Amino acid sequence: MPRNPLPALHIRPDHGWLNDPNGMVHHGGRWHVFFQHNPQRPVHERIAWGHVSSADLVGWDPHPVAFAPEPGGPDRAGCWSGVFLPWLDRPAMAYSGVVDDTHASTVVVREALDDDLDTWAPPYVVATTPPTSPRCVTRSASSGRGDGSRCWVRASAARPRGAAVQLRRPA
Repeated sequence: MPRNPLPALHIRPDHGWLNDPNGMVHHGGRWHVFFQHNPQRPVHERIAWGHVSSADLVGWDPHPVAFAPEPGGPDRAGCWSGVFLPWLDRPAMAYSGVVDDTHASTVVVREALDDDLDTWAPPYVVATTPPTSPRCVTRSASSGRGDGSRCWVRASAARPRGAAVQLRRPA
């Protein structure tokens, strides 16, 4: 019998594409891990966010896909890298919403509509890619705190050199 090459504690969906983890959080007494996922095919396109949770970080319970690209929305071609935002009134995620096949993107936020983090509001745009270059893309939204303020940090990359923009919201 062939040995399963994957680790016994590896988080993975039953089918489709699995990519990097995003928006990990301890909420409601459980650990939640979200991950880039194409639940329809094992290819890196139309990326959604898969979701599992655990009480002990050993046994993982699958959840429905957390959210997927919204037809006509700011993430219509994919929901890429992002983070959990701990300071809003309800649980929320910020991520790179991919707009089209050129990988043009925005930073969007979705807010959870339930305590199990299974139902999410439609995305809204909080930052757009600067129009300085047609080769500009926005990637890897991250969040942080500093100097008494709360902020989102948005990374933009313009080929051949990169740039970063920081957006602050007072505490």
